[in-house]
Amino acid sequence: MSGFSFQETKLTVSRSARMVSSAPLTDPVQTVWIVLHGYAQLAADFLSEFEPVARPGVLFVAPEGLSRFYRRPRNTHIGASWMTAEARDDEITDYLAYLNKVYDLIVEKQRRRPKFVGVLGFSQGCSTASRWVESIHNTRVEPIDSVSRTIDRMVLWGGTPAVELRSSSYQNDIAPCRVDWVTGTTDRFTPPEKLTELHPEMDTVNNPIQMTIFEGKHEIDTNVLNQILYKKLN
Repeated sequence: MSGFSFQETKLTVSRSARMVSSAPLTDPVQTVWIVLHGYAQLAADFLSEFEPVARPGVLFVAPEGLSRFYRRPRNTHIGASWMTAEARDDEITDYLAYLNKVYDLIVEKQRRRPKFVGVLGFSQGCSTASRWVESIHNTRVEPIDSVSRTIDRMVLWGGTPAVELRSSSYQNDIAPCRVDWVTGTTDRFTPPEKLTELHPEMDTVNNPIQMTIFEGKHEIDTNVLNQILYKKLN
């Protein structure tokens, strides 16, 4: 008796995704920050981290990872993830397309591109943010549609760029997007020495990485967040 001959078939399907914002998308603003949560977080919970630093004319938009799951113990809390190692390339393709739709919806509701569009990724959201920004700005990648998208600034907090993007050429690919790395002194996932080691490999004269190390752990610090989001860019 012969065994199974396994054959994998991939299907492209429509599904519902959700995002939350600090105000209606139709409220006219000058600045939009698209904020990407970490592993096992939900968009609404993550968005609440930005409420203390809210300012008039600034809109925060938090998309939620496409994969939700019950968190241990007791399966009483639910979290979301941007991807896993299983079907990795497909999940990346899916969330890049999803984030493009988020961007386009913001522009549609605003009736124009806001003067400033920034992206902040936290923890697992850093890899997601870096891949998305690279896919937007990398001129070697053939665009999948005719929509023009640009990101003015990217903040990676408590995480690093995706592994495949860790090179100086990545910085050149995403110019003129400004890049900030932020981590806490006791961040167990992204300790300062990890960023310090990686920094020389990616820092460039044309697009230098701004590093901020604060006294704290793997978390969003409100005071530091306020300084990072609203610091003047030369």
